[in-house]
Amino acid sequence: MIRFMPDSFWEALLRPFSMFFPNGGIYVEIMAPDGRFALFVLMFLLLWVLGRQRVLKQAQVHVMFALTLLVGLSFIPWLITSGNGRYFMYCLFVVGPLLVMCIRALPTTAEFRLTLIFFAMSLQGYLLCLTVPWNNWNFFPWSRGPVFKVVWPEISIKPNKRVFVSVSSLSYSILAPQMDAATQWIGLLSLDRREERVGLFEKAKRKLADAERIDLILPAILDHMDRDGLPDQAMRLSINDMVAPFQLELTEESNSCYLLPISQSSDNDGGASLIGQSAKTPMFSFWQCHLKVAYKQSISSKKEIPEIIEAALNQLELICPRFFRTGESSTLPLNGGGLRNYPGSDMKIYAIPQSGVFYKYYRSYQITRVGSVEDVAAGHFTLDCQQLRGRAGLPWERQI
Repeated sequence: MIRFMPDSFWEALLRPFSMFFPNGGIYVEIMAPDGRFALFVLMFLLLWVLGRQRVLKQAQVHVMFALTLLVGLSFIPWLITSGNGRYFMYCLFVVGPLLVMCIRALPTTAEFRLTLIFFAMSLQGYLLCLTVPWNNWNFFPWSRGPVFKVVWPEISIKPNKRVFVSVSSLSYSILAPQMDAATQWIGLLSLDRREERVGLFEKAKRKLADAERIDLILPAILDHMDRDGLPDQAMRLSINDMVAPFQLELTEESNSCYLLPISQSSDNDGGASLIGQSAKTPMFSFWQCHLKVAYKQSISSKKEIPEIIEAALNQLELICPRFFRTGESSTLPLNGGGLRNYPGSDMKIYAIPQSGVFYKYYRSYQITRVGSVEDVAAGHFTLDCQQLRGRAGLPWERQI
């Protein structure tokens, strides 16, 4: 996942100032502007210019310089590996006190230093009030008691011979503890045929082949429920399309899918909101669908992708391998053409006859045309991989 990783040295160098900008997708998914790093850089430069000779003689300043060096060096592995704020927490905790230490070391009056500290706290508090982070990730709110207490169907199979799979980047790990510890879970989206993951892919295939039962877990979608709350025919075809690249498909049995409602609990404040107008149409629930290993593609996935479509999409992978990684995505049929999704870079590419070849970054409002299918397939096109719409540049430069 390169969502938060900088694309250039300049972007990496200015990351402390980028974090000040009120955009989502900079160092966390949500809008979480943090002005402390930028303010610290400015205060540190001011300290260095105004009073480095006098300040360096103070013993407590040595601690500040040591922490500054630690935080500065920590930016390097952080930005190289992920740039994700989740893995930078200790620096996010340290930078506030570090900013106060830097201001206190300034060779100015005590009143001026207190004013600067008050300004820094007020600014950060104001940013927090503008983009309140609470409840941004909640599926539904609760305050106490068990949550996501799913009613599972009873199936008499040894836990170590049972495999649950998902087709989402979410792990649904809150469900796993409700099953036997020997039960195995596989996230299909984490499997691809990239060279560095071949071993993982083959290991997962062996587990699927040895399993006595394979079940897909996915959130139930109200618009695609039949009268019994189960996936309708269109949804079943979509499920087959999603799992076909992994040689899986739904079983033909009539009860191949179950509705897993979230049980209401007196301890769960949100319980009353979990069920819709009838017990068969829960607002929040999951489907569990029985899969089997399919050595032939499912009928819904037998749509042939024209060779010129595959060739055009392959050209984009050759030109921009960092964003369109070969082997990360298989081609799905779309309007007579094809679509490839790259979750590692949040990119999608499309090739549609008579329309052209396009790419789209997940934070961009519109797709960007690269050229006609024929021209792209033949290599007669230009695409600057450092200027992809929606991703390229600093936050205040990006086009959406």
